[in-house]
Amino acid sequence: MAQVVYESPTAILSFDYHELMAQLGARIKEHRHGDDSKLRSWLQKASADGARPVTISHKDHYEAAEYLDRIIDLISHLLSDGKGFVYCKQCNRNIPPSARRTEPPSLLGTYSSPGGEERSEAEGLTKKTSEPGNGCGGSGFFCETGHELLSTGNGGA
Repeated sequence: MAQVVYESPTAILSFDYHELMAQLGARIKEHRHGDDSKLRSWLQKASADGARPVTISHKDHYEAAEYLDRIIDLISHLLSDGKGFVYCKQCNRNIPPSARRTEPPSLLGTYSSPGGEERSEAEGLTKKTSEPGNGCGGSGFFCETGHELLSTGNGGA
């Protein structure tokens, strides 16, 4: 069974070729995005129509970079559906679908107030701090310890 593997700086994400291609075909039919069609053609050629694995690395430069960037969005949908195998390079272990998060764990958690009573992270905060996002409107996937596996807002983790 051929695989499509995407390697980010922090994770290795692996998907069944036929499952990925089915998702990509549905996206092409629904959205008619030209770069998705180019990505499908590139994957078919690179894998000999599913006969051999394909590895895409964040650090490699491809002639097809303008449409190869679409793989991040496709992978994001597959991860959201609980598909694929994910290996966190920082934890040095596989991350099952049940342990994947779309937000990192809170750094605040629970804390004790000055009076000694425990409160949730949102209770009792008098000053709200915010940090500007990257402006891309993306999201990400994290392991349960908070390591970023894939970022859809900046073209990959």
